Amino acid sequence: MGGQLHEHEELIKRVVPRQVGLDPHQNRGVRFEFPLGGPVLRVVGGRNTGKTALLGALFSNYNQRLPLARADLGAPDFGESVLSDLTGEAAENASATTHLLYLLSYRLASETTRFRRPLAFPRLRVGLLVITAWRTSADVSEGWRGVPADLRESEQELRDLLQQREPNRKKLNEAAQQWFVQVVDSLGFPMAGAAVEPLLRGVLSSVGGRPDRRALAWWRDQLEYQGSAVQRLFGMVGEFRERGEGRRAVELLLLRAFLADLAAHHGVVRRWNATPRPLVLLDNVHTTVGHHVLTLLLDAYQSLARAGHAAEAHFPVAFVTTALGSTEGLTSCAEAAGGASWQRPADGRAEDWLLSLAVPEVGPKEIGTMQRMRRAPGSAAFPRHLSRVIDRFAGTRPGSAALLLDAVATRAGRGEETPIEELLALPAEGETPVGERLARLLLPDPDVLRDLTLLAPALDTDSAARALRALGRPQPGNVEHDLDRRLKAVDAEQAGAHWRVRPWPWPVEEPGPARPVPLVGDRALRALLLWRLSVERGGETVVPVLGELRAAHNPDELPAGSAEHGLGYLHHSLTLGELAPAVRGLHHRLGRLAEPDWLAAVQVVCAAPPPPRGVRVWSDDADCPSCADAGGEVVHRAVGNLVRGVWAASDPLLPEPAPADLDRVRAALLTLTQHRDEDTLRTAFRQWPAALESGVQAPDLPIQRGEAPA
Repeated sequence: MGGQLHEHEELIKRVVPRQVGLDPHQNRGVRFEFPLGGPVLRVVGGRNTGKTALLGALFSNYNQRLPLARADLGAPDFGESVLSDLTGEAAENASATTHLLYLLSYRLASETTRFRRPLAFPRLRVGLLVITAWRTSADVSEGWRGVPADLRESEQELRDLLQQREPNRKKLNEAAQQWFVQVVDSLGFPMAGAAVEPLLRGVLSSVGGRPDRRALAWWRDQLEYQGSAVQRLFGMVGEFRERGEGRRAVELLLLRAFLADLAAHHGVVRRWNATPRPLVLLDNVHTTVGHHVLTLLLDAYQSLARAGHAAEAHFPVAFVTTALGSTEGLTSCAEAAGGASWQRPADGRAEDWLLSLAVPEVGPKEIGTMQRMRRAPGSAAFPRHLSRVIDRFAGTRPGSAALLLDAVATRAGRGEETPIEELLALPAEGETPVGERLARLLLPDPDVLRDLTLLAPALDTDSAARALRALGRPQPGNVEHDLDRRLKAVDAEQAGAHWRVRPWPWPVEEPGPARPVPLVGDRALRALLLWRLSVERGGETVVPVLGELRAAHNPDELPAGSAEHGLGYLHHSLTLGELAPAVRGLHHRLGRLAEPDWLAAVQVVCAAPPPPRGVRVWSDDADCPSCADAGGEVVHRAVGNLVRGVWAASDPLLPEPAPADLDRVRAALLTLTQHRDEDTLRTAFRQWPAALESGVQAPDLPIQRGEAPA
């Protein structure tokens, strides 16, 4: 586990052990929090927050110690390298759900060192074998090629009996038993294909030929068809092949069979002895396949509870799943570790069987702890305020913080210090810079990564569209269609609930974008992409991008020296190194906006990224119309110093502001309070230099609204 999963310790050491009944590191039992089985756990967070690493740690802790299965529902092979694509729905006799159940039952039934008697799944495997191996009349009409003679003979006999209105029950049961034996002996799956063959061989080896009578009786009670248990069981095949609701109904029954088998195995004696429960780890349940499986699983919990008595329903298995999504309003891991975070539903919705937990967020304090855990004796010193800088690029994501820390720790272990400006350029895997590795993890689609990098400085979609049309290198063919498709992909990615979007303090009295956040609303992602843009393309390409973005904020084509330009124009001017437009525009607003809005405008402008490499910061001598007012030139210089100081102190790679910049900010605000007797400015004079010194940057500096504190 190491330092990378420090923030997941509550789950690893307290929450999950109370679900499975076994200490994660020692062979001693842990008292069950829910004696009859707890909820399905869903750990929710953004990309690179350590969700997959959490499942990896749980797998390592419990492997060979209790029945254990793991699957990645976001991968076409469920993360099993020996298998091919299992998630497609093309097969008549199989689906992603049936493939997953084959995999889970195979893994859970594998021998473990602690438990001599392996798990058995008589109900589930009978249902799966019928669904997968039975050939309907339509299949038979296509021929018997590849079907062994013995299986062909037993299959035809069973088919003839099933087609009779009132077959002889004894002959029907015997024919069914013989068919099962032949399927097991011959691996007779004419439609399953090679994808699941490795699983089938393992599964069939434990079936033992003839189906368990209790399994047949269970299916008879579950299926609302006419006829005997055998007739009902084989009648289920047609419903599965109907796709749609028919297939879903059968998949729900298969999941119920899976849970019923676990409950039967974990009977009175094992409950009395507090035998640890099986653990199932499912990654990426937010995907199409994952959402389908999770919904079915919760429905299975609910329907089995209703079939008996909800308060006494026994589910001796622990499910830990992960999903990409927003953590807002979810139970924290600390709350779950403290207990009483979930109550067993007496009835109600299927969703009540789910407990969603928020991935723990990390800030500078937690990153500092992770940093200390990586400090090796004799290693070189870590950069000053490293946790502060990493926090700006990690964005509360534990996995991102760990990746950056590991890159620094590796270099420090070789006795080499890391200048903070080189943080993102450190190698992560091979020669790949850690910043590039992090960007690819956060935006795995290479096309979206390319376009969002190009558009990272954009403040809104309209200006982004203009820049993409001018510089986006559209594919040959329908240019407008290609650009529209790419913009939609960018918008769809940014609309994801897993991003941590915080609005900028856009002035209330200043016309602004439709939503008060940049195109890339996640602060850490934006900072990372801006770095990538500067490294990947350099000043020669970045300057035209910034020029197109700035032009989009000048729809009235005002002259460059105008003080009437909007904040978007001023923001991009600053990134282009042009200080004068920003100072003129903010000086012009000083007497026209309320002071809280004016300070907000300063922050929107000064949140501009540093200029591209090779671009110098300069200021022209054009007249400022506001300087004609009394004290105008003095105020103008103060606004200029404030802009210079706040902007320079807001570089994400800057561990601490230069003393000269803090002096500029302090002196500028003091001058402004002398010329404008406003409580808001006096409060900013007291708060902003200290906030900048502690690592706060634009646009997050505090603004006092209303009356100043006493």
